[in-house]
Amino acid sequence: MRFRKLLVMFVLAPLVGMQPSARGEFALVDPIRAQTATPKWPAASQDKKGEWQRYTVNDEEFSVLLPILPMMNTSAASIAPDRKRRERKLGAYDEGVVYTIFTYEKKMLTIDELIRNTKLDSAQVSSVTVSGIMGKSFKNEDADRMREVQFFATKTNLYVFQALGSKLGNPATGIPKFFSSINSKRIPQE
Repeated sequence: MRFRKLLVMFVLAPLVGMQPSARGEFALVDPIRAQTATPKWPAASQDKKGEWQRYTVNDEEFSVLLPILPMMNTSAASIAPDRKRRERKLGAYDEGVVYTIFTYEKKMLTIDELIRNTKLDSAQVSSVTVSGIMGKSFKNEDADRMREVQFFATKTNLYVFQALGSKLGNPATGIPKFFSSINSKRIPQE
């Protein structure tokens, strides 16, 4: 349990813009209140261990299964003196696996730039298609961990789905379940 609290405090909380309160609890920090999305969370209770729930966010073009309620942060990144781009981060942790979803408005950013910035080995690339949208998938595994990252571009947004798991947990089950659950509306590609 101590490891989980440390993971949230030092890895997941900063990733999605959470900060501790005076009581040591974490809360989302969203400086762009006007651009805050309203997530569509499932009505079912999250207390049922092992049951994954489908999540989606308003103004996004995907839904995905996650093992636990995700944290979310929406912000506006400056891309020019008078232009901003919406960026959103969602993250969840369960059984040794960190699941993250990054969404970007497609303003002055391409899928190739995202891949380059992620510093993935291009030899591990393969094509992937979800609901008719073609993307790129990267996988790597070593003695201690498994990682998979998938990139997609739609007409208006870029999406990065990532799962990184310690083999001390259960990544061989969780990671494939996460990626096989990605669902999108059929929308035009770029």
